[in-house]
Amino acid sequence: MSATVGSPERVARFLGPGVQVVHAERDKKVSIRVDLPPAGLEAREQAARLRVSPETAARVQAIADTIRKKTAVLVFTNTRAAADRIYGRLVAQEYKAFVLHGEKDQKDRKLAIDRLK
Repeated sequence: MSATVGSPERVARFLGPGVQVVHAERDKKVSIRVDLPPAGLEAREQAARLRVSPETAARVQAIADTIRKKTAVLVFTNTRAAADRIYGRLVAQEYKAFVLHGEKDQKDRKLAIDRLK
C-alpha cells in the first residue's frame, strides 16, 4: 500500500476481512543539507560555456563537487524542467546522472531508482 494513503484502516476495510494494517515505524538517520553557493569568478566563466546564469552555474558546480565526494546524490528541484536542465548540465560535464519525474515512462523511472540503490 502507498505511504500516501490517508486512512490505511479505511482501505483495509475496503479490501475485506483478514486484511491487517501494520504500522512499521522506525527511526531513520537522515542528513539533509541545503546549499546556495555564491556565483564567483569560476561560475561566471562556466556560465558562458554552459549558456546559463552565473547562479545556475554555481549550483551545478556545487552539485558536481558533491557527486565527486559521494557514491550517490539525490537532487530535488522545484520543476520538471529544472530537473531536466540540471541533468543535461551534469551529463555535459560527463557525470553519470539520471532524472526522475512524472513525465518519464515507468521503465525509465524504475531504471533510475534501481541505479540509485
